Amino acid sequence: MAKKKSKKKERKKEDLKKKKLIKLKPGKKKEAGKKDGKKKESKKKESKKKDSKKKERKKKAKKLATKESAATFSAPPPAANVSARKVETEEKDHSSNYNVENAVKKLRTLKSREEIMAFTNGEKRVTITRDIPVALNRLS
Repeated sequence: MAKKKSKKKERKKEDLKKKKLIKLKPGKKKEAGKKDGKKKESKKKESKKKDSKKKERKKKAKKLATKESAATFSAPPPAANVSARKVETEEKDHSSNYNVENAVKKLRTLKSREEIMAFTNGEKRVTITRDIPVALNRLS
């Protein structure tokens, strides 16, 4: 019986050693004072991805909202003075209807001061407002 007890004790000791080895998983030791930058970078990338996805969703929502509002306004009004309403709803030629490059080209082709002022009325884009005096000087 003495032999059986010693074998059991040995097995228990071996089992304990295996458990300790499993807990102690071998890996790289960090040097004192150094931080693991990879974890921070991955967190930053994930947050940037989340932010960009949020921005894309907002843009899509705005586009859908404008399409829906355009659809509700595009329904023809009931009957009477249809011709008068067409004149009111006709869009005027304005710089905000163009991309900046195309608006500047159009601005340079206008032939009178009144046309230039009507075309750029209320324009906020710096590129276009910067070219207004140039176009006016060209006329005089």
